[in-house]
Amino acid sequence: MAQSGPGADLIPAAIVVPVVNEASTLPYLLDAIAQQMQRPAELVFVDGGSRDGSAALINDWWRRSGWRGAQCTVLSNPGGLPGGDRNAGVRHAGQPGIAFL
Repeated sequence: MAQSGPGADLIPAAIVVPVVNEASTLPYLLDAIAQQMQRPAELVFVDGGSRDGSAALINDWWRRSGWRGAQCTVLSNPGGLPGGDRNAGVRHAGQPGIAFL
């Protein structure tokens, strides 16, 4: 039987995205994520110390996105390198599948 309701069409996966000062390119990434036919149940952005408002941009996008049943988290990991940021995102993720962008 097919599920219905909020989150019924979500893939049980978390997408982990390390971010450092990406405010100029994040709108393109966020638009591409939003246009996917099958969406993940969780997005985990790990901010490695941005000073350009990247975290605020992600949070604003999420509030406006209208995604139902999914979760979006922005973790702070100042000074983190991409590999360490990915590891932090995986530790935080609550889905059985993990993908990286």
